[in-house]
Amino acid sequence: MSATTAFGSPVLGSPVLGSPVLGSGLPSGVGRSVLLRRRATAAVVALLLAAVVVALVGVLLPRLAQADSGAALSASVSDAAVVQQGPALREHRVVPGDTLWGLAVEVSRGGDPREAVDRIMRVNSMRTPVLQVGETVLLPTGS
Repeated sequence: MSATTAFGSPVLGSPVLGSPVLGSGLPSGVGRSVLLRRRATAAVVALLLAAVVVALVGVLLPRLAQADSGAALSASVSDAAVVQQGPALREHRVVPGDTLWGLAVEVSRGGDPREAVDRIMRVNSMRTPVLQVGETVLLPTGS
């Protein structure tokens, strides 16, 4: 006996009632192997995806950490090297009217003041170019 539609005609491709694989459409041995292969494939895909995520985290996380704190660390290390091995530095107490650009022009002696501004900011670990009256800044003596 086979399954029929509401109009009494047989349903194409439907299993015979009483079949050992009712509902699956596959013989019993084939259904299990297909199911096992699908599970194995899904497990392999999940492992590969996990490996890719671990690899990306291993590559990107140190770079992000370096971008956040490493840049400041490397800047302070290189600044320390500039202080110890580079040209001599002199202390300058900021007075009213002093600007970072004005000090950079004075230090650069006809050179590019932009480089001197950058160097002064790095040596003094400044985040902004704003100077406060009374603070002491280190200025390179020869740039």
